[in-house]
Order: sequence, then structure tokens, then C-alpha cells
Amino acid sequence: MLPESLRIAVLAVTISSALDHSDTLTKRETIEEPTKLLERDVSGPRVGFTWRPELRAGEPLVSQFGWHFEHHVSPGVVGPQFVTQFVPLVAGVEQGRIRPSASLGLGVRLPNGYEFGLGPTVGASYDRYGQPVLRTAVFLTAGRSFEYEGIRIPVNLVLATNRDGSRVSLIAGYAIRRATRRVGA
Repeated sequence: MLPESLRIAVLAVTISSALDHSDTLTKRETIEEPTKLLERDVSGPRVGFTWRPELRAGEPLVSQFGWHFEHHVSPGVVGPQFVTQFVPLVAGVEQGRIRPSASLGLGVRLPNGYEFGLGPTVGASYDRYGQPVLRTAVFLTAGRSFEYEGIRIPVNLVLATNRDGSRVSLIAGYAIRRATRRVGA
């Protein structure tokens, strides 16, 4: 038979362990509760320049004009925003050869305004004989969005790369919130 003090210690450890286990269940139940998310649709114009080193015959610096469609979800007003975006652009209007493109991006915007993303892009270009061709690439972007009176002003550096080489773009614009919706309980 165990001494009285040892039986009390075993009973205390058993009770303490049971209480810890019930606390863990409560924490799990709290974690599994639906999170209240904020969904926003924002969009706006974009302008910028792309440096295309493979354009040796023409100007390697081309203009970019387009529109940015963005949808993001965040766990409240202070958390990171998980962003999906679609960006159609037209490049090279000053050169007399329009190069349309469209990009689909996935990314994250941190509460301090820094943002990162990546995705595919497809665009029409011209081969060395002047014939139009479709080209695809993967892009990686990093930048920062500045807030001013409810208007977001993003400035992003974009690196797009494919088997033909890489190009770098500097794109800026503004975005105005179109709609906000709460999701979850």
C-alpha cells in the first residue's frame, strides 16, 4: 500500500492532468469556431513602365496602362489581407505596337502596407519577323500600398520571367474600395 502523502500526490497529479485536458478541449472548441472575415472588392487604374532588355531593335522601355481588379479577404481590420487580382494591361502604345497582357496574381498584403504576390501572365507580343505571338511568363511582385483618406495607392516592382528572358516593371495607381462584406458567424 502507498503512503498517504504519495496517494495525495498521485491524486493531485491526476486531477491536474484532467483539468489540463478539459482546458485543451475548450481551446480546441474556441479555435474551431467560425472566424469572422472581411471581404473587399477594390479596383483602380494602373500606369507604369516595363524594361524589356530583349527589345534591342526598339526601345527597351515601354509604357503600361491598364486596370487592376482586386478581391481580398482578411481576418478583421488589422490582420493580413489575402489577395487575388486580375490585371489586364496594354503596353507599348508610344511605339505604335500595342502589346496586351493579362495577369492573375495571388498574394498577401501585411497590415503595414507591404505586399507580395505571384502568378501567371499571358500577353501578345511580336517575334523577330514582326508576327504576333502569345507569350506566357511567371511574375513575382513586391511593393507597398499607402493609404490616404480611404484611397489605396499601390507602388509595385514586378519581375516577369520566361524562357525568352526577364523583364522588370514599375507599376503604380490607385484603388477605391467598391464593396465590403462580412463572412462567417
